[in-house]
Amino acid sequence: MNRRRAVLAGAALLGAGCAAGDPPGPAGPRGEPSVTLSDAQRRRLAFHLGVHAQPLHEGGGRTRLDASPDPMRLERAAAEPPIRWRLDGIERDLDAYLARQPVVAVWIAQGRTLHVARHRHGVGPESWWLSNSMAKSVTSIAIGFALAEGRIRSLDEPAATYVPALSGHAYGETRIGNLLRMASGVRFSERYDGRDDLARFSRDAALVGLVEAAKRFDEREAPQGTRFHYASVESHLLSAVLRGATGEGLSSYLAPRLWQPMGAEADGWWRTDPRGVERGGGWLSARPGDWTRLGLLLAHGGRRPDTGRPVLPTGFLERAADVRAAEAPFRPGAAGPLGYGQQFWLLPGPRRQFALLGVYGQAVYVDPGANLTMVHLAVNATARLAETTMARERAALWQGVVAAFGGAST
Repeated sequence: MNRRRAVLAGAALLGAGCAAGDPPGPAGPRGEPSVTLSDAQRRRLAFHLGVHAQPLHEGGGRTRLDASPDPMRLERAAAEPPIRWRLDGIERDLDAYLARQPVVAVWIAQGRTLHVARHRHGVGPESWWLSNSMAKSVTSIAIGFALAEGRIRSLDEPAATYVPALSGHAYGETRIGNLLRMASGVRFSERYDGRDDLARFSRDAALVGLVEAAKRFDEREAPQGTRFHYASVESHLLSAVLRGATGEGLSSYLAPRLWQPMGAEADGWWRTDPRGVERGGGWLSARPGDWTRLGLLLAHGGRRPDTGRPVLPTGFLERAADVRAAEAPFRPGAAGPLGYGQQFWLLPGPRRQFALLGVYGQAVYVDPGANLTMVHLAVNATARLAETTMARERAALWQGVVAAFGGAST
């Protein structure tokens, strides 16, 4: 496939909202021949092109997080350690997992050492890859900085304090802290079937922007703060809150505070709505190595592992990504198999572990006790991993990684 046809195909998929649901087959515009690809090939193309393919029929643009002049150096291990685990009574290993699952990259790092960097299906270390909902955790980091700097005075303030256009609407009356926890109580369906509220919101946001589209969901069915209910619209609104509080978008605000200080090797790219507001619930593209650097930063308590320099605000991770700080409705078992912090997923078990997760198999797993992270980029057959074997097998892989490194900090 030549580059022009590839970009056209990817653009058609992105315009259809591939990060929100299973993408339809691309059709060429104005007589341009259609590109016949399998579902997995189309998804790989869309996630690989990410924000670099400008949709043909969707408003918005892209913003850049500038790379660091001082990249975090990752020391490459001389050899991969054996990573094995048992699932359903059968011993598994990484080779078998990659042969079985539609994974495009797995990176595993501990301390400052990169132990595994596997790539498949044409994706390599210099490939950008779409975050899907992993971006939500990066949006949370931006809110954490704004709070530490006093740009946001309190998480108890309603969103309309910083987004006046939401005044008089349910989301405008929702406290920022409850947007962070997906606890607005507003009715919103997210099934990834192209007919849910997420699909409606995405179509509207492409025309009128994120804030105006969110105002159309105005029925509160539960008191805010009392339940966890996953709704990507709430992460998008956090981007609007940040802009209102700081006068900057996510990319320009985070580049000098996060992306450069953590030592990102390459630029990151973020898609915006037609009014220039970054889509805080997804649409961030970065390379596998920089997802790994972010994971290492989180694993080391917000400090760079190579220099020890603090990057994240003091206390941010303890508030946003620690199950011990979660109230009862947001703990594992109550919120679902996983708990939910402030745009971070909280893993069950005695060890403190958390994750950035995105549909179709995107993940950054973090084990602070072992200074360990695993990046997993994939094109699962469905948005929801529980509908395939990937959910169980990826969770088992992560436990195999934790076991392989013995839980020891380096």
